Amino acid sequence: MRRKSYTEDFKKMIIEVYNTGKPIKEICKEYGVSTAEQIFRLITAVELKKHIKST
Repeated sequence: MRRKSYTEDFKKMIIEVYNTGKPIKEICKEYGVSTAEQIFRLITAVELKKHIKST
C-alpha cells in the first residue's frame, strides 16, 4: 500500500486545528487522516523542522 503524503500547508492546518483542542478522532474524520498516530507523527515532524530551523 502506498503511503499518503500531505502538503506543508495541510500539516500546518492540522496542527492549528489540533492546538484548538479539537479531539483527534474528529480531526481524523473531518480531514481524512486515517489514524491518530499519523497526526502525532505529523506534529512531531513539523515541530522538529521548526527546531532545526531555529538553531
